Amino acid sequence: MKNLITIIFLGMFLLTFVSAISGGECDTIEFPNEDDVSFSVSGNDSNMEGFNWTKNGTIIEYCFDILYYPDKFTLRWWNYQEVYVEDSSTSGGSSSGIYYSNLEDGLTKTLYKNSNVAFKLTKPHNLKVLNIGSDSVEIRIMSNLIYVTLSVGEEKEFSIDKEGYYDLYLKLNSIENNKITLTIKKIDKLIEVEEVVEEIIEEEVEEVEETKNNSLLVIGGIICMILIILFVIVIFKIKSNSNIELEGGIENE
Repeated sequence: MKNLITIIFLGMFLLTFVSAISGGECDTIEFPNEDDVSFSVSGNDSNMEGFNWTKNGTIIEYCFDILYYPDKFTLRWWNYQEVYVEDSSTSGGSSSGIYYSNLEDGLTKTLYKNSNVAFKLTKPHNLKVLNIGSDSVEIRIMSNLIYVTLSVGEEKEFSIDKEGYYDLYLKLNSIENNKITLTIKKIDKLIEVEEVVEEIIEEEVEEVEETKNNSLLVIGGIICMILIILFVIVIFKIKSNSNIELEGGIENE
């Protein structure tokens, strides 16, 4: 009899637990590595009762009991690599995203056409592979809209978040079987003043040369007009002298 009562109570408990979980909210999100993670919650006024989660490999599964499910929240998962995965939920739905923020040592990724990499320097940005050629790749960087073409082995530096400094470094390592290996790195390199001065000097030289050419054209035009006027005066004097000599000859006769 006691065993029967115990079984009944266990069955009721399991039924209640399963009902609560199934009536609540469960979701999964993929983390970029299999190491242990920590998490934090923001935008949530509840006390997180009824919240449980597990991580199996790279998959994190979490559930809220229906009694404690908050209207809106943001879960942030991270580990020692400072790779963040955020999962947000509001009354209008849910969204998730992943971005890389610890890029000082560089991040090398294998990417395909239309692959995206979300990363953070000072602000979040997104890199997308637009097209892969036999020896070059076309890339778009947002939120600052930058289009760049890299050849195999080529590296470039960009100023995105920090004015006066290069803060992003890209290098195309290889292209093979319609995929690329790309290194993304956060840098902090001062843009040399000499480079800026050289650009300004080149622009000023071009302006001076253009002004000089325009001045030469004006001077040439003035000289031509003077020559034409002198020519007309000379012709006029010659004709005048001819007329005077002709009139003098007539009077003598």
